[in-house]
Amino acid sequence: MKTQQLQNVAIAGLTSLFVGQASATSRVASSSPIASPSSFPPHISVECHTRLATTSVAVVPTSTVTRTIQDYNPVVVYVTTQETITTTPSVVTEVETSFETQTVTSTASAITDTFSTTSTVYAYTVVTVTPPPGTSTVLVTTTTTQTTTSTIPAPAGFTPLVDSLLQPTFFRRGLDDDNTCPIGPDDYKYPSAVKCIAKLTVTPTTTSTVTAVPLTNTASTPVVTTTLTSTLTSTSVVIPEEVSVTLSYSTTLQQTLTTSGIPTYTVVTATTTQTASVSATPVYNACLSNNIGGGSPLGPEYGPIAGKVVDALYFTSLPGAHLNTVATSSAYDCCVQCQGTPNCAGSFYIRNDCYLVTTTVCSTSSHIHAHANNGAGGFDISNGPCATYVLGTS
Repeated sequence: MKTQQLQNVAIAGLTSLFVGQASATSRVASSSPIASPSSFPPHISVECHTRLATTSVAVVPTSTVTRTIQDYNPVVVYVTTQETITTTPSVVTEVETSFETQTVTSTASAITDTFSTTSTVYAYTVVTVTPPPGTSTVLVTTTTTQTTTSTIPAPAGFTPLVDSLLQPTFFRRGLDDDNTCPIGPDDYKYPSAVKCIAKLTVTPTTTSTVTAVPLTNTASTPVVTTTLTSTLTSTSVVIPEEVSVTLSYSTTLQQTLTTSGIPTYTVVTATTTQTASVSATPVYNACLSNNIGGGSPLGPEYGPIAGKVVDALYFTSLPGAHLNTVATSSAYDCCVQCQGTPNCAGSFYIRNDCYLVTTTVCSTSSHIHAHANNGAGGFDISNGPCATYVLGTS
């Protein structure tokens, strides 16, 4: 409880410090596109390590280290530009014909034995004018997300747990000549120092301009209407009673009517694909399954200790051993913390608590002794850059 309170106080102080820094360097919003390249405001994360000791101290010192991390996986911002083209069909002239009828009546001469009648027959021809076909374009935009994953290699000369744990070494589990017992995790009960690391992650951004297929709109066909007036003249002859002979004549008038047809449109679909890149959390090769084990029964790759769990740890042979606590949510995250901590010999995760074992001498020949036994739950241990876990036998 005291360790957690110390970490909370340190985090609260750092939060107020970096909130002030963030507000001092905040960006002013702009309506123009993001310049390329640029970067998002730094992301601030705070991690506190509490060093545990075998004896208590009157005052627990607190220190802060600030690290700036450059994220080399940029966030790509896509800006799409699209031109709109409007096409107007040719002008269509519609001719409307109106007719006026004029009748001329004449009376045949009474002295004539013969009279004639003339009738007019109208023949109509309908002509349909159809505008040229047009094209209507429908723009469809699809967005795909591409996730990029970076891998952080293991340190040079690194030995994973599955290779080191099968190398038994001897250590004394009883009283030695100085009447002292081997030092284990239970001996580190007192917080001696709190060290907080503030990480400012700067993520660059790039702007990519995507030119979409022009969107074509077809305007309505302009129609000009012209009215043509035709006069139809018919002649009517009144036949006197004296006339006894009738001659009939017929005249045909040809008329043309023009109408406007409906234009046809072809629908064309233009597809534009945009790709957005998203950076995933990097994977540590030093924290794969071959370097984490012991919390649950070990697998067959551990040979003679397969099916057992790690139930005890001893730091007697590790030079300048110190124990630090840090908040993580898994054995993998605990291993990652050790890989990024200077002089970290190894880590172990138990009951949702992460412990980092540090040393004053970073050497792959240094060891932390582990004991394996039958059971249901134990320590999830991982080798660090500065030491390896080995199986201890008495």
